[in-house]
Amino acid sequence: MDNYHALVASRHNGRKTEVAIRYEYLRGKPSGHSPRELLAATKSALEIVPDPIPREHYHYFSGQTWDFIVRFRGKPLPGTEIHLKTSNGSRLKAVSDDEGRVSLRLPDDFQDAREGIRDRRSAEFELLVSHEENGHEYQTILNADYRVNPKLWRSHGLGIVVTGAGLLIGGLIGRLGVRNNERPRRHG
Repeated sequence: MDNYHALVASRHNGRKTEVAIRYEYLRGKPSGHSPRELLAATKSALEIVPDPIPREHYHYFSGQTWDFIVRFRGKPLPGTEIHLKTSNGSRLKAVSDDEGRVSLRLPDDFQDAREGIRDRRSAEFELLVSHEENGHEYQTILNADYRVNPKLWRSHGLGIVVTGAGLLIGGLIGRLGVRNNERPRRHG
């Protein structure tokens, strides 16, 4: 919906159902639908839903906290363990609250990431959740990429100084232009 896609792969093996979900944004003509519609749609019995999904030109970044909702048959699933694993080797565990929500801080686990040096590397993370009902096990993985947090290599202080200097210079140029265009008025 609106260039957002949910890629869902599932495997059923007797008393176990395994699902992998990945959300992708593919540029194209807007459809007039909100990506929230895609998130609200049930894609599997057990699912992990980003809340919110990173929009268009935004991404998951290391060091940021993101919310996810664990749902079973379309309803929030409270008290459920969720495991985060990154391709850089980090592991975390959390438990969903009464609304099925879990907040996870993506780890700053990029090796050799240095302050002040532009770094556009990305890595993968996956969230894993399991649930059992009536002797049937459900297991779902949500995976996505995350990137080095730009706050590490962007300088807000420098940006403020450059913006301030630009405003000051623009103001001076504007004032000089006004003075040069002033002409004495004739009274007649």
